[in-house]
Amino acid sequence: MSTYDNIRKDIEQTKPLSIFGNIAFFGTLLAILIAAVPHGTFEPWHKAVLVTAISAFGMLRVADGVLGGGFRIAEPRLLAPLIGIIILAAAQLVPISAGYQVSLDPYQTQSFIVVFGGLIVCAELLFQYTRSNSELQKLVVLVLIIAIGSSLFGLFRPLVAGSEMDLFAGSLPTDQGYAQFANRNHFAFLAEMGLGLLAGILLKAELSHKWRLLGWIGCGILIYSIIDAASRGGLVSLTAMAIVAVFVHVMTRAGPRSRSRKKVARSRPLTKILTAASLCLLTFGIIVVLVAFIGGDTVITRIEQIDLEIATVEQSRVNRAAIWESTLKLIRDRPVLGSGFGAYGTAITKYDSSNGHFLLEQAHNDYLEILANGGAISAILFVLFAILVGARMTN
Repeated sequence: MSTYDNIRKDIEQTKPLSIFGNIAFFGTLLAILIAAVPHGTFEPWHKAVLVTAISAFGMLRVADGVLGGGFRIAEPRLLAPLIGIIILAAAQLVPISAGYQVSLDPYQTQSFIVVFGGLIVCAELLFQYTRSNSELQKLVVLVLIIAIGSSLFGLFRPLVAGSEMDLFAGSLPTDQGYAQFANRNHFAFLAEMGLGLLAGILLKAELSHKWRLLGWIGCGILIYSIIDAASRGGLVSLTAMAIVAVFVHVMTRAGPRSRSRKKVARSRPLTKILTAASLCLLTFGIIVVLVAFIGGDTVITRIEQIDLEIATVEQSRVNRAAIWESTLKLIRDRPVLGSGFGAYGTAITKYDSSNGHFLLEQAHNDYLEILANGGAISAILFVLFAILVGARMTN
C-alpha cells in the first residue's frame, strides 16, 4: 500500500469531532473568514479581535484534548521553528545591559509576539481538526470562497466607487489598493494562494464535469483579478506558478499504455520533458498576451518602471534599490539577532537615505526584512520551517 493510501485510510478512520472540537473548528473558520474583510485585518484592533477569538478557540481545543484522554500538540515538529521565532522575539525584549535591549521598538515586538503567537495557535487548531476529508474540504472551500470573493469584489468595486454602495469609500487609497486591501500586493498574495490550491485540485483531483467547469471559471476570475490588480510581484508569481503547475502535471501524469513496454520506458522520459517544455513556453506566451490584453497601459507602465526602482539608487525618491541599500546597512550592523520583530520602521530611520522625507515601514523584500528583524537566527528558523513543510508534503 502506498503512502498516499495510508494517509487517506488514516483520514477516513478519524473519529468525528466532539462538541468542543466542532465549536473550535467552525469558530476558527469563521474567524478566518471575517479577518479577510476589514482590509485583511490591517488595523491593530482588527488583529486584537482576531487573536482574542483564536485564543478562545485554542482554550476549547485544550479542553477537548484533556476530556478526550490527553492533550497533544498537532504537528509539533512543523510548529517548532515557528515557536522558535516567538522565543527569539521574546529574547529580543530581555535587557542585555543597563538601558539596552535588542529590539529597537519593544512595543511593536510585543505586538508581534501576540499576533504571531495567535497565528501559531490557529495553525495548530487547523492541523488538529482537518484530519478527516469532511473538515479538510470545508477548509479548502473557505479559502477558495475568500480568494474568489475578494477577486470579484476587486473587479466590481470600480463600478460603485464613490457611491454609498462602496463599503470602503474613503478608507482605502485608490492608487495603491485593490479589493478590500490597502495594498495591491497583499491582494495578489491572497489570490495566488487560492489559485494554486484550485489549480492543484483541478489538475489532480477527481471531479465531476460540473465542478470542474466551476473550478476553471474560478481560476479565470483569479487570474484576471491578479492581472487587473497590476501587482508586479503578483504577475511574476502567477507566471512561475502556471509554468511549474504545467511542468509538474505533465511529468507526473500517467502515460498511455503500449504493447511494447520497453520502448515506452526508453522514450517516455524524453517525450515528457519535451512536451512539458513546449507547454511551458506556450503557457508563458499565453500569460504575456493576457497581461498585455487585460492589464493594458497600466500594467505595462508599471513593468517599465522596474528599472527605475531596482537598477539605480536615487536619493530624491523612494525606490526599492534605495530601501534595500538602507536595509542591508541595518543587517550589517545587527547580523545575528536583528533589530527586533516589528521594529523595522524604527530601526531603519538611522539608515534612511532620504533623511526622513519618506516614511519607510517595510523593506519591500521579505527575505531582507526577516534578516533585518531577526538576524541570521530567524533566517535559519524560517529555512528550517520551509524544509519541514517540503518534507511533510512528500511524505
